[in-house]
Amino acid sequence: RQVSRDGVSLYYLNGTRCRRKDVRDLFLGTGLGSRSYSIIEQGMISEVVEAKPEEIRGHLEEAAGISKYKERRRETERRIQHTRDNLDRLSDLREEVGKHLNRLKRQASAANRYRKLKQEKRELESRLLTLRWKTLMAQAADGQQDLTRRETKLQESIAGQRAAEAALEELHEAQGAAGEAFNEVQGELYAVGSEIARLEQTIQHARELQERQKAEFQETESALQDLEKHMVLDKAQVEELTHALADVEPSLTEARSAEDAAINELTEAEDAVAEWQKAFEAHHLESTESNRDADRVRADIEVLDQRILQASRRIEALDRESGTLDAGAIEKELGSLEKESDALQKQEAQEQERLDTLREALNSAGESLRENEERNRALQRELHTREGSLDSLRAMQEAALDDGSGLEWLEAQGLSSAPRLAEIVDVETGWEAAVEVVLGAWLQSVVVKAGSDHGQALGTLENAALDLVEDSTGKVNAKKGSLAEKVRAPDAVMNWMNGVTIVKSLGAAWEQRSGLDEGQSLITPEGEWVGAGWVRVARGEAGRDSMLARAKAIEALEAEVGQRSAEAEKLAQAVGKWQAEMDTLAAQVQEQQAAVTALHRRRSEVDGRLESRRSGLKLVTERQTALDEEGKQLRQGLEDDERTVREARGRLEQRVGRMAGLKEARDGLESQRSELMSRRETARKALGSARDRRHDLALKAESRRASLDSLRQSLERMDTQLSQLQQRYLNLSEQMARADQPEERHRAEMDGLLARRVETEGRLGEARARLQGLENEYREKDAERQRAIRASDEIREDLERARLR
Repeated sequence: RQVSRDGVSLYYLNGTRCRRKDVRDLFLGTGLGSRSYSIIEQGMISEVVEAKPEEIRGHLEEAAGISKYKERRRETERRIQHTRDNLDRLSDLREEVGKHLNRLKRQASAANRYRKLKQEKRELESRLLTLRWKTLMAQAADGQQDLTRRETKLQESIAGQRAAEAALEELHEAQGAAGEAFNEVQGELYAVGSEIARLEQTIQHARELQERQKAEFQETESALQDLEKHMVLDKAQVEELTHALADVEPSLTEARSAEDAAINELTEAEDAVAEWQKAFEAHHLESTESNRDADRVRADIEVLDQRILQASRRIEALDRESGTLDAGAIEKELGSLEKESDALQKQEAQEQERLDTLREALNSAGESLRENEERNRALQRELHTREGSLDSLRAMQEAALDDGSGLEWLEAQGLSSAPRLAEIVDVETGWEAAVEVVLGAWLQSVVVKAGSDHGQALGTLENAALDLVEDSTGKVNAKKGSLAEKVRAPDAVMNWMNGVTIVKSLGAAWEQRSGLDEGQSLITPEGEWVGAGWVRVARGEAGRDSMLARAKAIEALEAEVGQRSAEAEKLAQAVGKWQAEMDTLAAQVQEQQAAVTALHRRRSEVDGRLESRRSGLKLVTERQTALDEEGKQLRQGLEDDERTVREARGRLEQRVGRMAGLKEARDGLESQRSELMSRRETARKALGSARDRRHDLALKAESRRASLDSLRQSLERMDTQLSQLQQRYLNLSEQMARADQPEERHRAEMDGLLARRVETEGRLGEARARLQGLENEYREKDAERQRAIRASDEIREDLERARLR
């Protein structure tokens, strides 16, 4: 079995792909299946003890080997049930198809009626279209006259439209000239207006410039006064800061010297502390290494002591276990089990050989049973085929003989079960077609007893066609060479056949037709019937499917069906016989299989015990050897560990003496450290005080120096600003002295421009009035043109509609 990651399992038997069902069937009855009684899993015994009767029966059936056949029986029952279900579905399907056929027949009838009505509709529509065409031709002639009249009216409207467009063109040219004149006057007015605006802006700009100069002059004068005041104050501050800076610099020099001396003292103290630190670290490193060596030696001693104790205990345990091992009893039991296993193996081989013989006999019987079953199934299929063909031929024959005419009359006369002529006529093989051509519809005639009186009853027959032939024979002899020689039938039919001479071919009949007397005729085996002045050939005529040949085929099939039924009964008896023999052999195989399985199970138990004892003996021997080897190694290791412990204790005493000398040296270093730390702390405090004093003095000096530099730079900037303000003050004084009133300087030019604008506005009004008149006249002409266009469009639309009609 192969299982893939997606959970799909594949099964193989001897390398050949198979189904899981095949594997299960193979192991059924062998006692080797996954649920077999021969495989005992955890909890299996409790399950069997507590099982219900149905579950115990299942185990017993598996043990007896009959579960395989019960499984086959269930599979066969399932197949039979499926076949029955399929037959039920087939019956339902046939019923449904029958309903569909009836509905389709009704639909076919409706379709035929629809086709006839459709043809009548086409004829009526063609007549209606002819009448409509004549009417439309008359309407077309009237419409053509109306179109001519409308086209004339359209041409008149278009001529009026063209005249209006010409007048509009003239007005458009005049309007263009007037517009140009108006634009020239308007441009002149715009030029005068722009000159006036420019002059007004010039006057306004001059007035604003004069006001800005006055304001700037006042600001410059005020700035000069403020700048002079600031310069006086800054010069006083410069003198004050210069004196203060001269006082601070000697004290700053003294503070720097004191700070340098404190730094030197602190450096010497820190160097002394660093030297002490190096000496202390060297001592600490030596002391730590000595302690670590001592601890390491102590740990080694503890490990060795523990190992010595464990080795002693292990040696005692090995001695006790070696005393409990006994291989002699196991060897004695092993010999008896080997003899029992050999005896069981021989007995199992004999029983297995007998089982194989029974299985071969069972397989041979099964093969014979399968062959007979296969022959029986083939015979049953052939029998069903023949019976189906026989039923079909009978149905066709009944349909051909019974046309349904006069059934009520026949039932009233007690003739509903009377035979038809085609059923009692016996025709020689090869002449069926000739007899059917001659008799024709008489083959469906009802055969009545000779001397029957149906004359009065025939008067009551209505709406039916019915032929009656009396069943009287022996009074009419067949003429030599006539068709009557090929037929055994009632006397009336023999009389008809005596008048028909048989020939071999149509050519021979055609040559002899000229010598025929009245009432005589010739016929060939193919049914070609020739008379004086007439001929009848009925090859493949509908409804003439050789009823006589069909009757012979029905007789042959009935005989064959009887023969096949007898053969099928014999085969069924043979199948039953082989089945009984197989059941007997299967029971013997099951009994023998149970015996073989019991022997196999018993031998398996003995072999299991034998293998267990062999394994136990091997384990005892190997264990004794391992115990001896381990004891030897433990004793040797114990001696080595004791010697190593003695050496380690000597090294530990040396490490302890060295650690005592290092402790005294550490105490001396601790006292020296206190003195050095006190000296370094004093030097640090002195350096901090000197550094703070020097820092304060440096801040004061730097602050005063920065303020002094800032004041000097400010004085330089104020000198520059003072020179610039004085120069600006002089320039503004000169400009204000030269300035005058701007309105008086441009008054004459403004008056001339205003007079020119008044004159231009008058001419612009005249040009606007003339242009407005031309535009009014243009709109009137354009409205007249639009009316002409609309009239033309209306006439054109009427004309198009008339053309479409």
